[in-house]
Amino acid sequence: MDDFSSLVQNLQYQIAKGHLYNLDNDEFYENIHLGYDAFGRLELQLTNLILDSLFPILCDLPINSLIMKYCACYEFSNGFFERCPLVFFYIYGCQIDHFQPLESVHPTLGEMWISSCEIKQPLNQFEMMPHLTKLVYSNAQLEEIPSSVSTLSCLSTFMAYGNNIRSMNLLCNNRALQFISLTNNKIDSLPSDLELIPYLKRLDLSENRIKVIPENISELRYLEQFRLDHNRLTALPIELYALPLLSTLEVQMNPLLTFNPHNIPMQLLLYLTLSKEALKGQGFDFDLYPMLTESGGLEVI
Repeated sequence: MDDFSSLVQNLQYQIAKGHLYNLDNDEFYENIHLGYDAFGRLELQLTNLILDSLFPILCDLPINSLIMKYCACYEFSNGFFERCPLVFFYIYGCQIDHFQPLESVHPTLGEMWISSCEIKQPLNQFEMMPHLTKLVYSNAQLEEIPSSVSTLSCLSTFMAYGNNIRSMNLLCNNRALQFISLTNNKIDSLPSDLELIPYLKRLDLSENRIKVIPENISELRYLEQFRLDHNRLTALPIELYALPLLSTLEVQMNPLLTFNPHNIPMQLLLYLTLSKEALKGQGFDFDLYPMLTESGGLEVI
C-alpha cells in the first residue's frame, strides 16, 4: 500500500472511532476529501465540520493545500502552519474564535485566502509567513489592515474587499505589491507616499468614499488598471492622465463635475467607463479615439 493510501486509511480509521463530530450528522466521509490538486500537491478539503478534536490528526498529515468551508472551531491550531508543508491555505464561511499563536516561521506558505468568515480575533501574525505572495482577507469585518501585513516583503497581491477598512496607508510598506483590491470599504483618501509602492499595476478602490485623487498618483508609473467607480470624486487630476501605461480607467457613479477626455493618453487607454453626466458639454468626439471604439472599451453609464 502506498503512502497516500495509508494516509487515507488512517484518517478514515480515526474518524470512524469517533474523533470527529459532524454538524449535520451526515456520513463522515462526505465532509472530508484528501487528494491531489492540479499541481500534484496533497490537498485536504474539509466541509461543514467542527474541527477542535480533529486538529491532532490532521496536523500530522503532510498536506500542501488546505481548503476549509463552513467549518467551526474555538482555537485554530498552529500545527497546520508549523508541522504541515502548506503552500496554499483557503477558508470560507468558517467560524473561528481565534488562531493559536505561531511559534516558528512557516517556510513554504505562499498563498492565503480568508473569506466570509466570522473570526473574533483576526489573524495578525503574518511576520511568521514571510514567503506569502498573495493574501486575500475579504468580507471579514476588518476595521483595519492587520499591522503585520507590512512585514511581508514578497507580497505582490493584497485583496481585502468587503470590510470596514478606512485607510490603506499601511500597504505603502509593501514595495513588491503589484495588485491591490480594497473595493467596498470606507476609505476616504489615498496615501501621501504612493512612491513606496512603485511597481503597482492594478488598483481597485471602487465602492469607497474617496473625494480626491492626489497629485502623487503620478508616482505609479506602472499602473495599468485603475478602478474608482462608486466613490465621491468631483474631478480627476491632470497627473492621472499622464500615467504612461494606464489602459483601464473606471470612474462611473461619481459626481464628476469636470472631465476632459481630450487629456487622456488615448494611445494606450483601451477601457474607459464613466457616467453620462461627466461628458455633458465636453464635445466627446468618438472619431478621435479609435482604440477605444474599436476595442469596444468605452462604456458610458
